[in-house]
Parts: sequence; C-alpha cells; structure tokens
Amino acid sequence: MRRAVHLGVGVLLALGGVARAAEHPCAGVDRAVAALGEAQLDPEARLALAHLVPEGDLAGLLAGAANKRGDAAQSDYLVLGFSRHAAALKLLRAHPDPDPAHRLPRALALLALGDASETGTVARALLEGAPPERLRTAEVLGRMRQVRPRMMLYDALVDPEPAVRAAAARVLVGHGSRRARRALEALIRDGTPALQAAAAEVLFAHRVPLSAQEEARLPPELKGQAVVRGYLGARRRDPRALRLALASRDPQLRAGAMAALAAAGGTSAPALMRLTKASEASLGPVVAAERVAALALEGESIGLKALPALDPEGARAAVEVFWAFSGARAPYHRLEADHAAAWARVGAQWAARGDLTPAHEGHLIRALYRADPGAGLTLARDRLRAAAGPARAAAVDVLADGGDQADVARLVDAAQALAPTERVPLLVGAARVCRR
Repeated sequence: MRRAVHLGVGVLLALGGVARAAEHPCAGVDRAVAALGEAQLDPEARLALAHLVPEGDLAGLLAGAANKRGDAAQSDYLVLGFSRHAAALKLLRAHPDPDPAHRLPRALALLALGDASETGTVARALLEGAPPERLRTAEVLGRMRQVRPRMMLYDALVDPEPAVRAAAARVLVGHGSRRARRALEALIRDGTPALQAAAAEVLFAHRVPLSAQEEARLPPELKGQAVVRGYLGARRRDPRALRLALASRDPQLRAGAMAALAAAGGTSAPALMRLTKASEASLGPVVAAERVAALALEGESIGLKALPALDPEGARAAVEVFWAFSGARAPYHRLEADHAAAWARVGAQWAARGDLTPAHEGHLIRALYRADPGAGLTLARDRLRAAAGPARAAAVDVLADGGDQADVARLVDAAQALAPTERVPLLVGAARVCRR
C-alpha cells in the first residue's frame, strides 16, 4: 500500500501541470485584475470586483483607507464592505476610525456586511446630507441585498432632489413598491428630459403599463417594443392601429407592428404581403426585409431561407424587428431551438460581413438570448472578440448572465487582447459569472 502511495505521488509530480489544470477559472480573474492595477478601476468597477479581494489584502486595504481622504477613502471602505469576507467585518469592528470624514463610508461598509450598529450615521446622511452625499448614499444602499438598507431607501422617495428620488425608486420598483412606481411616474411628469427618459425606461423594464404620455418619454429604441406590448396586452386587439403602424415612416413603429404580428402568430405570408403592400410601394425594399424578419420569427421557412440574402440595410431592418419582438412577454418572445439557431448563424454572417452597426449587433445578441438562451450564448461567444462598443457590451452581459466556467476563461482571454482601459467591463463580466 505504501509503495502504491509513493508511486501515485511520483506520477503527480511527474505530471507537473495537474495543480494548474485543477485551478479554478476564477483565479484567472484575480490575476488579471491584479495585473491591471487599481489605477485603471473606477469606483463602480472596484465595487463590482470587491468579492474577488483576497482575505490577506483586507488589512492593507483598511490601513490605506484610514490614510486617505474623500472619494478614495470611501472607495476603499466600500470595497471592504462589499468583499463579503467575515474577516472584513472583524477588522472594521476591531479598528475604529476617529476621523469624522470616514464615519459615513465606514458605516456603509459595516451595513453592507450586515452590521447595523452605525445605521444612524447612514440615516442622517440620507436625510440631512448635501445633495451629492444623499445621492451617493442612496446608490450604495441600492446595491445592498439585505432588507434593512432597502427599507431605508423609502425615505429617499420624498427627497427634494429628483436624482435621489430616482436612485431610490429604481431599486424599490423592482420589489413591487407602489410608492416607488408613483415616484417614477411623477419624475416622468416633472423631471428633466434625461430623468423622464430614465424613469420611463425603468417602468418599462419592470413591465409597468404606461400611458401614451409616458410612452412618449421612452428612448426611441424602445418604441417598437412598446407597440408589441400594447398590442399583445390589450383586452381587445386593435388591427386598425397596427395597420397604421405598418404604414408609418418611423422604422421603430413599423418594426414593432411587424414584431407584434409575428408574436401573435397566425399571419400567413400572403396576408402579410397584403398588409404591407402599400407601405412597400412608398417606402421601398426595407419593408420587404421587415416582412422577411416577421415571417422568420413566426417560423415560416420562406422567411428563414430569405434572411441570409438580405443586404446590409435589410439586415439592420430585420434586427430591429427581432429587437421589438424580444420585448413581448413570455411565452410570445420565445423561438423554437432550430429557428433560434438559424438566426444565430445568420446573425454571425451579417456581423462578420460588416452588415450591422455595433448597436444593431448588440440588439441582435440581446434579442436572441431572450428568445433562446442557448442560441444567444452561442452568438455572444462567437462575437466576443470581434465585437466593439454596444455589441461587445451585449456579449459580455449575456455571458455574465448565463455563461459557465469556460466563459470565465473566455472573457479573461478576450480582455487581455484589449487595451487596459477596455478590459474592465470584461473582467467585471467574468467576476459576475464567478459570483453566481
């Protein structure tokens, strides 16, 4: 038996690479972040990566925070708080900081770790601090998962600063808060244009029904999805309104109408041809491309076969129909696996040929992931290295949401090929996979 053990150890030593092969992929994220250096990370990125901080670095992080001022000190304290290490809580409790400027970030760090002993400091900052301090406090509380920080955010719903109300409402509406919903509706009526659009988008993302006035505040890229939801969610579907949208010169409204017909199903190719004949005569071949996309989303072979032959303008129009289609509620937004795989293949061809802008490519990746997660992951993996801007952001988000350990290495490798300033989103995405 002893000889067998020695032989086994000898084999392991001879192989040499076993330890490395057995290494968890997330260790690569740690090394990549360390190589990148703290100077390349903004406070938001540091928070997103806080759970990767090694336990052995916590004492140095606390000592550094005590010797810093302003945003730098706050960032260090918050990284301690969001590191999720029990040792971080012990260190904070064992080393009080007498500096009044550090009182709030230290209290937030303790609260993030589940220690509510200094909640009064946080509450005073949220109620009595200067506007920037109230906004930052609300944003940090919104990142915490516990019930207590969430309950504290209700006080921010009546803050005199619209941005603070928006930060609190954005979090609370996701937990079914009617007060948060009313606060967002008030921001749509009375806020700045930027806040109006942001508030409308948050309500739309949480599938809160919007009035016509509220829908008008949505970003243009969501108009098509609003048409789809309005048509599918109506007690009595209005075909006349859909025909008007099909004839519109606004491509988003047209895409929404095409997508609504595809999601509702039952519209044959001849019927769709009749519905779009007049608009095609006045607007040209782009309407035919939108019609092809609608038929492909319905699973019609004539549409699926015609997708690869679309020119760049037609490909972009088809993507917008798919993007609008993805805004439908379940199960209307789902595709059969073989149909989704066909869209993934065609989408990869379009992107490789340069037929899609980065924004259109990003829409396609997100829409396909919603329609069929497996096909969406396939396209995201295929396009991760070649994509840029919104397309790369979409690929990273999809892999971070549904990827596996192999995608951690894929994201880290792709990050290493980029300039240091462009690596952070990919490393944050890899960290999100590790956190799941």
